[in-house]
Amino acid sequence: MDSLAVPLVNLEVAHGVASQVEQLAQHADAHTSISDEAAAKSVLAASALPAVPPSGAPSGAATTDPPNVPSGDKFAELANMMMEATKPPADQAAAGHAPASTVVSLKPDDSYLKGNRLTNWNANQGMLSLAQLYSGIVDITNRQKRGHPDPYKITVESEALQAYADQADSGYNAMIGPLAGFYIFSEGALQTFKKTFDRAQFHLGFLGELFKGFDLSDGTVKALDSVLTNFASAVGQYKFEQISEGKTINRAVKINNVPAVNISGNDNDPLYAYPAVTTFIYMKVTAKAWKTVMSKMQGGAEVEHIDFEMYWTATKCTLNTDWYNTTKPKFDKISQLVTGKNLEAFGAMLDNPITEPKQNESQPPS
Repeated sequence: MDSLAVPLVNLEVAHGVASQVEQLAQHADAHTSISDEAAAKSVLAASALPAVPPSGAPSGAATTDPPNVPSGDKFAELANMMMEATKPPADQAAAGHAPASTVVSLKPDDSYLKGNRLTNWNANQGMLSLAQLYSGIVDITNRQKRGHPDPYKITVESEALQAYADQADSGYNAMIGPLAGFYIFSEGALQTFKKTFDRAQFHLGFLGELFKGFDLSDGTVKALDSVLTNFASAVGQYKFEQISEGKTINRAVKINNVPAVNISGNDNDPLYAYPAVTTFIYMKVTAKAWKTVMSKMQGGAEVEHIDFEMYWTATKCTLNTDWYNTTKPKFDKISQLVTGKNLEAFGAMLDNPITEPKQNESQPPS
């Protein structure tokens, strides 16, 4: 493999995503009193909103749902996908679905999380919701376009690779596509990671590679190790016995933080800014390495050494908080309709922050 090419959305899919978001916005305006998840799902299920025009249909044309759409309104499916993303990976895998992108939020001590820094932390939480919303719409739209409207299953070996790819690709496409106006991007180069680990060294070696741009305490590394173990325990039982070693399993990780950045240029007289940052990691792990790691994580005593191989890149996404605050009322209504909660409240359901003392700066913000 010499590239990390991610299938990008084409104009038809991009139009479909934008159209569905506007339909949701119009419907949310008419149902601003929705205040809980059950009521939100009830409204969505009864909405009978028109589908995105199929290929060849003019923009704005009246259409009916395309063939092969699962029973129930498509926005009810989106609501179900959003709520499933809040569940532990084991529950998502048990339903046959590839778990949603892993979220790791590095949180300063509470004494440092106040004022503008707290505001930006909450904005990052809100963007988790918005990214999950757009990721779900991209996923549904792509599957409809392929003629496979039902989600691919990791429990069906012939579908498993596509299930993982859809989760990773839709998350990436949501960030760099419809949400591009929210961020300033800085994308890293493709990185190749090939290394042979002794059985006991793998966790620290893998985490050290992914988080090498972050200064982490021992406690955070231990917490990340638990995140990795929980994920492997959730999906490791589903084997890829027939998958070619030339294939890859694709996965996405989002790392959120609000680092203290001294913008004065003078360490003796610092002036701190606290940007809301998401580092989006997209990785492809070779099938052979994945099988070996999962066997090890499931307690396979026969695994003494792991020949690990993956290709990955990290995109730093710095949030334009002014634009977030401008659009927040609109998307709060949509989030309220789909999930029963506003952006930031639902974002907190997608996250389990890790307190990282090294995210603190020398003095708490005033």
